Amino acid sequence: MTPLISIIVPIYNAERTIYRCVESIQCQTFVDWELLLIDDGSTDKSADICNDYAIKDKRIKVLRKKNGGVSSARNIGLENAKGKWITFCDSDDFVNSDWLEIYISSVYDNEISMVCQGIRRIGPSFVSCEYCSGIEYIGDNRGALELLYESMLLGFVWNKIFKRSILDDYNLCFDERFMFMEDENFVLKYLKHCERIACVRRSGYNYNMSDWSNKYKNIDNYYTSLSNFESVKYIYHNKNNKIYQNYLNMATNALFASFSFKVNDMKYRLKVYREIVGTDIFKVEGLSFFSKILCYFPLGLVDRIFRVKDILHKNIF
Repeated sequence: MTPLISIIVPIYNAERTIYRCVESIQCQTFVDWELLLIDDGSTDKSADICNDYAIKDKRIKVLRKKNGGVSSARNIGLENAKGKWITFCDSDDFVNSDWLEIYISSVYDNEISMVCQGIRRIGPSFVSCEYCSGIEYIGDNRGALELLYESMLLGFVWNKIFKRSILDDYNLCFDERFMFMEDENFVLKYLKHCERIACVRRSGYNYNMSDWSNKYKNIDNYYTSLSNFESVKYIYHNKNNKIYQNYLNMATNALFASFSFKVNDMKYRLKVYREIVGTDIFKVEGLSFFSKILCYFPLGLVDRIFRVKDILHKNIF
């Protein structure tokens, strides 16, 4: 029998937390689900633990792959999922018994393309419950994007449920090149194809909040930022607003940061930036006119200018 919901959990060396994660899923009040445990080349006892659960519960399936990161593990899950709806859980997080029920209670007709619920942050970086709660909204993707962005609920996949037919129709998956903001990138690509979205204030997901202060320092996120801007541009039909502006600024800042990283594909980066951003660069805030036209100079000249730090400091930033 085909399950209504597929739950994808990427696992890498999670022997200390996988018990809590899986058993919280098994306690769901809504029972029509399958659980895909994707072992991403673990070197601890994670694989054995997953096998034990699969033997005891036929709704649980274990898939193994060579270590390649969370995005590749989730993609294996997407390829094997059977459910009409798909959601995610991280192996160091856990869920309340009504986690799936919150989603299902909001999927009352075929027009709903995505449901987003609130989250509760736990761990050393715990913040107030007001900040962790969700939002109430039913409407189109443009209104949802604005509210999710403002409430800081946009950049996660595990507080949302996705319609499998949309993922299949548009061949949507996680971009395995990205090591930062890969969740947000996936959500934005999905939102491009959503007609109607439901957001609820209730929360059934407990997020073990990471220490972000050192995790993503000096990350080259150019292609992620440019891809995110491309999705936002599509959703808002190239109309400038606060969200559009923020993503345009992020993409442009990431382009300029590329010179500091001394990347080998700078010529290509400028090429795709010019194709996607175009004259929108003149809408970028906090950047001098010289910096904006600089992006359309020949690459060799741009590189020489960036190498002259005094000129860079005095005339560009």
